[in-house]
Amino acid sequence: MSKISERPAIHMPSLEEDEAIRAAAMSDPDALPLTTEQLKAMVPLNSLRGRPRSAYKKVLLSVRYSPEVVAYFKATGDGWQSRMDRVLREYVEHHSKAGSTSLHEEHRAYGSNDPESAGISGGVEQMDDEQLNRSLQSIGMACFVKYFRHFNDTGLSNAQLVDLLIRDERYTESGSRTRVGQARRIIRNQRAREALRIVEHATRIADEVRRDAGRLADALGSTC
Repeated sequence: MSKISERPAIHMPSLEEDEAIRAAAMSDPDALPLTTEQLKAMVPLNSLRGRPRSAYKKVLLSVRYSPEVVAYFKATGDGWQSRMDRVLREYVEHHSKAGSTSLHEEHRAYGSNDPESAGISGGVEQMDDEQLNRSLQSIGMACFVKYFRHFNDTGLSNAQLVDLLIRDERYTESGSRTRVGQARRIIRNQRAREALRIVEHATRIADEVRRDAGRLADALGSTC
């Protein structure tokens, strides 16, 4: 067995030695002992690591922005998230001081243009193939096919569909709203049949889902 080495004993200085050390330190202006105030002001080293604390306490959340908005701020370089936050804070401060239209009222005013809040009968917009594919990816091909008849049912509100996805698929509320909004955006812009054809010819998806997508697309004809 290896012999465990003993730690060297620690020898504390005597009172006379301690006084001699202190006297030597006091005579050297570059090695003066710390004062009581300086000792109280000291903080643990690990509290100084990482980014300095901001005066504003941030809230962590998941949010979606338009691609052009993200691209614009990213192009400004490092710290683009902070600049985006500053712009939003300035917007809030400006409207809070104005005292005219509340943010909730503005949300209701612009709600008809939000794909997550608009129903099937909302305003039609220009939707190119890239946007169609992005919307389909946001929904999930299997989800779009499985719930297509629900998404296409004008008798069901967005809120009812969100509750359905939360209950049956265990999606989050935010994720469910996104899926419902994007699905109805596809239908509203008469791209449903093309979206179903994309699923039908997809390679990395279950055969049953592709067959169901083909049958739904055939049933639609050219009506959507």
